[in-house]
Amino acid sequence: MATDWVSTADPATPALIDRDTLVTYGELDRLVDAIARELSGVHRVERGQLVAVVAESTVPGIAMLWALWRLGAVVVPLASTTSRVPESARLVPGVGGAGGAVASSQHSIAAAGYDEMHTVVPTSGSTGHSRSVVLTRGNVHSAVAASQQRLGNSAADRWLLVLPLYHVGGLSILWRSAAAGGTVVLGGGFDPKSVLAALSNVAWASLVPTMLVRLLKSMPVAGQFTQLRGVLVGGGHASVEVLEQSLDAGIPVLATYGMTEACSQVATMTPGQQRDELGSVGRPLDGYVVSLAPDGEVLVDGPAVSPGYLGESARSGPLKTGDLGRFDAAGRLVITGRRKTLIISGGENVDPERVESVIARHQAVDDVAVFGVPDEEWGERVVAAIVWRAGPDGSLADAVAAELERWEVPKEWRVVDAIPRTSIGKVDRSQLG
Repeated sequence: MATDWVSTADPATPALIDRDTLVTYGELDRLVDAIARELSGVHRVERGQLVAVVAESTVPGIAMLWALWRLGAVVVPLASTTSRVPESARLVPGVGGAGGAVASSQHSIAAAGYDEMHTVVPTSGSTGHSRSVVLTRGNVHSAVAASQQRLGNSAADRWLLVLPLYHVGGLSILWRSAAAGGTVVLGGGFDPKSVLAALSNVAWASLVPTMLVRLLKSMPVAGQFTQLRGVLVGGGHASVEVLEQSLDAGIPVLATYGMTEACSQVATMTPGQQRDELGSVGRPLDGYVVSLAPDGEVLVDGPAVSPGYLGESARSGPLKTGDLGRFDAAGRLVITGRRKTLIISGGENVDPERVESVIARHQAVDDVAVFGVPDEEWGERVVAAIVWRAGPDGSLADAVAAELERWEVPKEWRVVDAIPRTSIGKVDRSQLG
């Protein structure tokens, strides 16, 4: 199943824009070919080999990824040279101007037990357990087709990349844009002012909720984003209030539910219908079969869903997401929490992400994490760790209490210097408590 979209796109169309540098698909195709020749000729990279590479959001870094996919190698994107790689890997030098190192192993597709592996993506491990998700060529192709059908992105569109390429959210931007023959604008990491400026010149962007909240706090007035068609917001809970505030500010946010195991998107709001769909993440994308277990756990299946984890037995039956949800009357998916992170205080369920989203909207708060700690009276008590923007603000507790149920209001407030987060911006709950 073809996923080498670089070679089939219009060679005159811009593929990548990095500040003042514009690279057409024709130029990228030639660069990818040159890197692929060096990888195969000098480093003996072959089809089916696991190849771990530092995934950099630069022109050479992206060309390296496309070269490996062109060779049929199985890409393992890393955050740095110190990231964990498969035990069988050996290190070889960087190629084609890409920084860091490449690790090429002899771990074949047949040995892994899957057909046509495309990419192996480490999960974020926000609850302390990281696994390597296998994505096949069929997974990638199906996910891209389903996303494009929902969004309608085209060759005329530019997509802003600020998510890291060692996560499926960043990789998906490369795949979706190239499949449509569109352009990826390299944002160079997340900076609120830079992103606001870039949103005036792109059609699409992808953010996590933390980024969106910080973006809103840096906006003095509503923006004039005339080209912007949608900003996908996923990777965590985005409250109705934050999404509504974004829409009022001129940012056409699209709440999205997905995960690495589903090759990114599972459900996304329909562009143009966001206000009608607030409170949900929209309907599941075509091809995704989403159902609910008796306890409310969200189950996902379909051709875009991973067959399993590297070094583990293949998946049998639908993917158990660990998330809790329901469907509204219109068939839209509503995510109500996550089983492993729920705080049970006084017999009531508390979703820490919901509490975090309320606290984070307060102008005095720079960052926040909410978690539970053992308590003799309550079983668990709700604790909020706060990073102030400038200094303490006595109005926070009352503002939070006005929006939350009484059992959701933190019983303990801690002032900290920083909130532990994963590389994609999720609260690292394994470091709390």
